Amino acid sequence: MGVGWAFHCNAQSTPLWMKHRPQAENDTYYYRITVGEGTTYNVAYSDAFAKAILESSWKIGVQVTTTDDLETIKNNIQENINIGTVESNIPINKVCEYIEQQSTTKFRVYCLWQIGIPQKAVHFEDYNNCE
Repeated sequence: MGVGWAFHCNAQSTPLWMKHRPQAENDTYYYRITVGEGTTYNVAYSDAFAKAILESSWKIGVQVTTTDDLETIKNNIQENINIGTVESNIPINKVCEYIEQQSTTKFRVYCLWQIGIPQKAVHFEDYNNCE
C-alpha cells in the first residue's frame, strides 16, 4: 500500500482527511491524526510517530516497550528512522501525511494513521483519499 502525502508551504488547502477523520471499515482498527513539529522533516515526522504510539497505547491499553516518556520514544524513533527500521508492539500503518514548511527551520507534519487493536486479527483496509 502506498502512502499519500502532500507538501505545502502554507495551510491554505488542507486535505479532507484533516477536516473529517475517516471511519474504519472494520472493527480491528481505528484512525488517528497526529501532528509533529521540528527543525527538519525527520524530526517533525518522528514527533508525530511518537505521539501516535504513545496516544494509541493509552487508548487501547497496550504498554509501549521502550518507555512512556515521549522524548525517549522520539529519540528511539529518530535513531531507528536513520537506520531504516522502526518497531512497535502496536499495529500501526501511516496512510497519509501533510507537510507544512513554515520556515527554513520549522516543519509541521500531520499524519493519518490506522491503529490496530492488538487483541484482534488486524485487517487494515486500503485508504486512497489523501488529497
